[in-house]
Amino acid sequence: MFKHNVTTTPGGIVFASDPLFLSMSAGKNVLYSSGGEEFTFLMSSAGSVNVSDVLEAWANPLPEPSGASWLECVEDWSENCTRRVFMYLPRQLPGTQPRERFSTYVIPGRTSSQNRELLNGSNLFKARLLNELGNPFLSTRTHKGRIILKETELAPLYFLQDNEIAESITLHSPTGIPPVWAESGIELLAGWTRHIGVYTIDLQKARREIFDRHGLLVSEFTIKKGGRVAAEIFIEAADPVKSRHQLRFRNSFGVFEVIELTGELTDGVQFVDVNSFKKFRAEFDRFDDNRRRQELESALTVSTGPKRRRELLHLLDALSSDEVWLLGYGLNPVRVIPEVKSVTVPERQEEPQSMELTLRRVYNEPAVMPEISKSNASYLRKIFTNVFNNQFS
Repeated sequence: MFKHNVTTTPGGIVFASDPLFLSMSAGKNVLYSSGGEEFTFLMSSAGSVNVSDVLEAWANPLPEPSGASWLECVEDWSENCTRRVFMYLPRQLPGTQPRERFSTYVIPGRTSSQNRELLNGSNLFKARLLNELGNPFLSTRTHKGRIILKETELAPLYFLQDNEIAESITLHSPTGIPPVWAESGIELLAGWTRHIGVYTIDLQKARREIFDRHGLLVSEFTIKKGGRVAAEIFIEAADPVKSRHQLRFRNSFGVFEVIELTGELTDGVQFVDVNSFKKFRAEFDRFDDNRRRQELESALTVSTGPKRRRELLHLLDALSSDEVWLLGYGLNPVRVIPEVKSVTVPERQEEPQSMELTLRRVYNEPAVMPEISKSNASYLRKIFTNVFNNQFS
């Protein structure tokens, strides 16, 4: 059933993969982005059209922070923004200019169909992301105002700043910190409150800055929007384990998050295709079996370690992600495709659960050799002897 209204957010931001029905007139309706893309709808009669497929093709991933600061504006939409999408209605009279009907900012991501149903005509921007009392972060870890993170799962938290809700966002640490932090907090958007765009907070860098300045390791932060508490962040200590890896994945909102895996990891290898062929050897007047060099398919098996219900639900988002990287295995991140035979998440969890994951590499390896960690890794180095003298070996 078509909706005959334009369902946008208060400030005109939409998720590219969410249904967006636009009312169109008979004739030529042009949808185009400030990035140069254009799409034309030729309507035989007036009606509503879901344009999400077009927007999804235009929505590039949000950029990652440079790491220069614990607060960054990764996309400033006030100038030269390529995320803005317009639609023009056909000319009403010969010689007249087309009339603008619709404009919005499009970011990658989606809202679950269950939440769209529960929101009942509203959207996630009104309910949470741009609500002064809502959790503002583009995270699927929780929708609630209390965010619990392990110190091994810290990653930049993305949030949106809307021009129509031009309040500042303040980061407070708990009492006991010198006044510059505890009383007045830090004004995150000082001088930027009127800029619409995407921002990130890197709590790991913020903790380091507080530690270097005051010698305190802070594990609790309060996010205030317009002077009112919107969210609280608590950082847990990581459990001591023998093995630890992380999955870095794009969540349903299209930004990277991290979840840790504390079980043992094993590397299983199998040959992709063992095809042999006959090659004639004239000197012996016979056919010998031959084959081309075989590619190895690597499948890593790892246990998640004990997970609480909220962590299992977050893990499900990682398992369905279209971009997942394994951290802590080898020198560089390894892109993988996670798989699991079955997942059961009880409604009432009485004890933490663990599950086995299979992580397939996205490529097959035709060459097998030790890793080269750096350019001088193969230099011959002297060793110490078991006899002490005043000369260095």
